[in-house]
Amino acid sequence: MTVFLIMFLIAVFIVGLWIVSEVAKKRGRNKVGWMLFSLVITPVIASFFLVCLGEKEEQKRKRIESEERVREKVRQERLDEKSSAKKSSADAFLDSL
Repeated sequence: MTVFLIMFLIAVFIVGLWIVSEVAKKRGRNKVGWMLFSLVITPVIASFFLVCLGEKEEQKRKRIESEERVREKVRQERLDEKSSAKKSSADAFLDSL
């Protein structure tokens, strides 16, 4: 029974290390460094530090630029839909005359 418990705790710890490394990568931080830091302290505490530190400025800028491109694309698609809807309603009106 204790062997299974130990194996389970080790598996949970490894998953925690992986989660910390992925969060670090997403926030523009060193993935390997944070994983090693998680080995020294627990992944829970390392996750807390990552959340408190937030994104690096460069990562934040890239994320904002990416979001702006998506917003602009959606805005353009909506304008295209509106203009095509207006054209089709105008064509239908002219056809009815």
